[in-house]
Amino acid sequence: RDGKGKLYEGGVRVPLMVRWPGNVPAGAVSQEVVGAVDIYPTIADLVGVALKPQQKLDGVSLSGVLHQKQSLGHRPYFNYFPHGTPNKPPGVTVRQGSWKLSRWFMTGPEHPEVHELYNLDQDLSESQNLATSMPDKVRELDGLIDGFLRNTGALAPRQNPNYQVDAAKEKP
Repeated sequence: RDGKGKLYEGGVRVPLMVRWPGNVPAGAVSQEVVGAVDIYPTIADLVGVALKPQQKLDGVSLSGVLHQKQSLGHRPYFNYFPHGTPNKPPGVTVRQGSWKLSRWFMTGPEHPEVHELYNLDQDLSESQNLATSMPDKVRELDGLIDGFLRNTGALAPRQNPNYQVDAAKEKP
């Protein structure tokens, strides 16, 4: 569903390929959910650079995954897209195991839903929103999003109440 620049799987699901002879076996495949935020801590770990304890990281080292000695389990993985698009408001998602929750920051008549919940194992195209039928799962994952926003200092965008539309500059 959707594509680049969107929070749906069509915009965030891409393969990560690694070639590292002598360390990662050729043809090895992993189903771990990882992303660009994991590259920096992985490289630092692999080259033996200690990261400062006060440094906030969104990602984790994939060293154990690359060496096929560790699984990341069902760690929550977040995508934060604060700008939105003409077709979708800004939002944030959390993926944990097969579950994915999207929280849209600005809603209205065009986008009435605040949350979208999908089981990606059963609905990779994100066509059946389960949010209203699974409120406990929404609360659980929404709590993870709250923690992510708090821990990273990410701000939820909001409309400026003082913004005045200049009718003379509006296109007909």
